[in-house]
Amino acid sequence: MPAIPSIAEVVKQGVDITYLNTKLLEKIGELTLYMIEFKKAYQQKGKRIEKLEEQALQSSTFHP
Repeated sequence: MPAIPSIAEVVKQGVDITYLNTKLLEKIGELTLYMIEFKKAYQQKGKRIEKLEEQALQSSTFHP
């Protein structure tokens, strides 16, 4: 992950806990926003599937 030191860097140079915690919290925030958007898109797709299923059922049961 960019801005997060690798294990090798931590072993060699140590780690600034404040810096690392700040970067990890930023990453958690980014991932949280991503998951919120993903959930919205997932729910929209679910609604779309329900509509398509209803349309398919109506067209298969209605024969004039």
